[in-house]
Amino acid sequence: MYLKKILIASNKMRRFNHSSKKLLAALFLSIYILSIVNAQSEDFSLNSNQSSSSVCPGTTILFITEIVNTGSSDSEYTVNTAGSASKWALSVPTGFILRPGEKKNVYTYVTPKSNSPAGVYSVDVSVSTRNGLIKRVSYTVNVRDCYGVTVSGEQNKQICPCELTKYDFVVKNTGEFQETYSITVSGSAAGYVKLSESSVTLQPGESKTIFAYLQNLCTLGSDDFTITATGREVASFTSSAEVNSCFDYSVTSDKDFITMCDHTTETLPIGISNKGSKSNEYALSIDGPAWANLEKTSLVLGSGQSASVKLILSPDYNEVGNFNVNFKAVSQLGEVEAVKPISVNVKECNKVAV
Repeated sequence: MYLKKILIASNKMRRFNHSSKKLLAALFLSIYILSIVNAQSEDFSLNSNQSSSSVCPGTTILFITEIVNTGSSDSEYTVNTAGSASKWALSVPTGFILRPGEKKNVYTYVTPKSNSPAGVYSVDVSVSTRNGLIKRVSYTVNVRDCYGVTVSGEQNKQICPCELTKYDFVVKNTGEFQETYSITVSGSAAGYVKLSESSVTLQPGESKTIFAYLQNLCTLGSDDFTITATGREVASFTSSAEVNSCFDYSVTSDKDFITMCDHTTETLPIGISNKGSKSNEYALSIDGPAWANLEKTSLVLGSGQSASVKLILSPDYNEVGNFNVNFKAVSQLGEVEAVKPISVNVKECNKVAV
């Protein structure tokens, strides 16, 4: 009797297990069919009225992507970005839910850094659903070179030693934004240059003249200096200075030695030739005995001109012996000094014996 009850219970358990397995299989089948139905009823579209845009470094452009739920059920969406411009991109919102037929805009802001190189980049806006449906749209980002500057000026000047000379330089903002430029000078003659300004602020397309004063450059030959304007872009211009012998002149005479009698008069022409590039005035003087004199104490000569001045020698009685007479000329421009020594031998030619 007891054994019979055990057999009846075992048969009931087997029938229950068999029914449970059928029920579980049916449940899994229902879930699978439901997921297929949901996947088939889920769809969406991406729309945009733009495919590319240009931007300056440090500024922002906007791409608008419209998402439309074209399926027959509610869907949850996630937004991501990729591509070479994605490091500058931000999309909002990044997640949302749409009912069938409902639409929503995703705003993607792209802001290249101020030091980003010019070029063509891309940003991909990717939209995916929870069930794994993914669609994307690609945008082209053209980063322009929006900053520019030019420097122009006077390239070469012929100057005189130690002469103060002014150079004009024009700094122009050729970019699209206001910019402040620092102005510096370099080169072999940089130590002799003073700038009118060390910085300028210019609006787009605006230009300004910078003055560079070159002074105390007294060595003959050629030297140069470079003016550089530095902002987000850099430009420079090089000028040179050719220092000429502007105040060169010569002093000559037919004789360097004169023999004469006492109580007589001799005149000796002394020539002066202006070999410099500028007109100049010369101060003339004599260092010697009192009876040595000049007919004039100054002389003005243009570039390349020559003239002479008379040295008058009139020793009196008993003014005998050897004398040194130094003719001296000093130019007004450049203060160049020239000395012409002349030797005079005065003999005793008038003698009375009683």
